Amino acid sequence: MAEIARFSRDEYMNYEDSLKYYRDLKNSLDTAQADKVVEIAQNAIGLGFDNETISKLTGLSIERIDWLRNE
Repeated sequence: MAEIARFSRDEYMNYEDSLKYYRDLKNSLDTAQADKVVEIAQNAIGLGFDNETISKLTGLSIERIDWLRNE
């Protein structure tokens, strides 16, 4: 924090821009990962896996898997 407090205006703006870029990239990756987990769960549902097994494979809750089944 002390180091950031000593930034010039330009350095601080560059720092803020880099934080925004990092957060945008992280959000994009997190969204892609979540989408892939749902896709895996949907495939497992299609293959006849039970909810408990799908939950163990994906980390999704049983309630979320039930919702995907009824979607």
